[in-house]
Amino acid sequence: MQRITIRLMGTVKVTGPNQEDLTPNGSKTIGLLALLAVANGESRSRSWLQEKLWSDRSPAQGQDSLRHAISKLKKSLGKHNYLLVTKGKNLSLDRGCSLIDLFDDIPTELVLPHPGQFLSGIEVKDQQFEQWLHITREELTKRNARLLNGGTRLDQSGIQIGLLPVQAMSRLEDASLVGNSLLHRLGGSLSNLGPFTIFDYSSQINTSVDQYHGPDVLLSLNCLEMGQCFSITVSVHRINDKKVVWSGDKIIPSREGLQEGLSETVIHFTDLIASVLSHPGVLGEKDSHEAARLVLAALDKIFRPSCADLASVDQSLLKATMLEEKGVYFAWHAYLQTHRLEELKGQGKQAELMDQANSLADKALQLDRNNPLSLALLTHVYAFLFRDFNRAQTLIEPAMAMKSDSVLAQDSFALLNFYVGNMDVARTAAKSVLTASMFNPYRYCFATTLCMIETVCHNYAAAAEYGEQAMSMHPPLKKERFLPTLRYLAAAQAQAGNVERAGEVYRMLKEQDPQFHYTQVESEDFPVPSKDAAATLKAGWMKIEQANVA
Repeated sequence: MQRITIRLMGTVKVTGPNQEDLTPNGSKTIGLLALLAVANGESRSRSWLQEKLWSDRSPAQGQDSLRHAISKLKKSLGKHNYLLVTKGKNLSLDRGCSLIDLFDDIPTELVLPHPGQFLSGIEVKDQQFEQWLHITREELTKRNARLLNGGTRLDQSGIQIGLLPVQAMSRLEDASLVGNSLLHRLGGSLSNLGPFTIFDYSSQINTSVDQYHGPDVLLSLNCLEMGQCFSITVSVHRINDKKVVWSGDKIIPSREGLQEGLSETVIHFTDLIASVLSHPGVLGEKDSHEAARLVLAALDKIFRPSCADLASVDQSLLKATMLEEKGVYFAWHAYLQTHRLEELKGQGKQAELMDQANSLADKALQLDRNNPLSLALLTHVYAFLFRDFNRAQTLIEPAMAMKSDSVLAQDSFALLNFYVGNMDVARTAAKSVLTASMFNPYRYCFATTLCMIETVCHNYAAAAEYGEQAMSMHPPLKKERFLPTLRYLAAAQAQAGNVERAGEVYRMLKEQDPQFHYTQVESEDFPVPSKDAAATLKAGWMKIEQANVA
């Protein structure tokens, strides 16, 4: 029997039994075909497909758009539209009459010598599709394409998380759509972080996964509509003994504020799940994900208020990249150098540090240019360390276009605009970050960004308010404070006329950094973004020195 050939590597091409071109027009229609083709004959629900392609539309609009895309796909297939199988609310491709290059040997005349990456050139402007595309491309680079949908653990890298089908309860399909949106945004957020590999079982009827061939843990999500809100429960189940190792709940509004609620929930659960899975032994006795463990431990230390242990973090990330060459690991290692500038100031090691950061950034981009978190991290590297704002802009633009839930992407965008003097844009972005990071344990960093912006804009009362917020967000049992918080808050309080409070903060700064002197801000390796910022800080600190309250 002659078959329809679907080529997904490179530019999508659909060829009929007689070599006729059946390729559909339109990015969403091609995206629909790709979602079904990667499913390898398994059914995908209409709500799942709708969420992948029209997640930013209302349920009714999404349903209409999906119907239109199905109609366009059938029209492009013409008399071969039997390829598309519709059963109730589920769709699939008939594998009996199709060859798909990911899984089958296609005719040699249709094979490209250098096909390019999966779905090359496609532009589906939807966050959920972009996340699915990134995860699928990542899997294809590391796994045998013929086993893409089989669940066999060929890749031993990273802590592996399987996404289970959403359990939803509501009068309409709203809870299912919201639950699926949240699940896949959470999966994308964890995948972008680096130490986690995501397997999507959310659309499969049979999700039995054994401990020898499946992921390390399964992630389940329940979504219950309750009047004007949704009740969300997310749980992590260990594979080897079926034990629930973590569970969390969240209430989000069902109408106004839904998108903001979803974003905050993704950030909240990402932090909690990463924290839980960072503990050795949580996956059982055979837990051997050394590279992932090293990175998770390093991330926790990078954002601690004190920079005393960053040399060991540097060694941990070096070892992780030697164990596993993963683009985002190199990006984290490059990003660490922006924090080490604080640790090494005054030691004459700035050139060496910048050379290392440049090499790590190049390697990160060579390995993976599609991870929005990597792009965001490197944006900060190029903007803060190298003052190469044009390069930073070329990195942050695609990161923001991917609309990831990463607060670091949004924070890098805010800081870049702060560095180049776009203060209104920087302020708006930074406020958005602070709101979205409601449950982030390192939220004081984002409040400090606003303190920095307002200080340099000479809005000292607002700067002091954000600085005090940042102080209150530090871990209560830790004496150390984030040094940028202390620097900018002291200057802001002094310029606002609150000299006594400025003196208190200034003393804390000197206690935590015994080598500190206000004239250091003039040196090239002092961690300050601009000459304006340096002058503003120095003026505030001199007021404290002159008032003799420190």
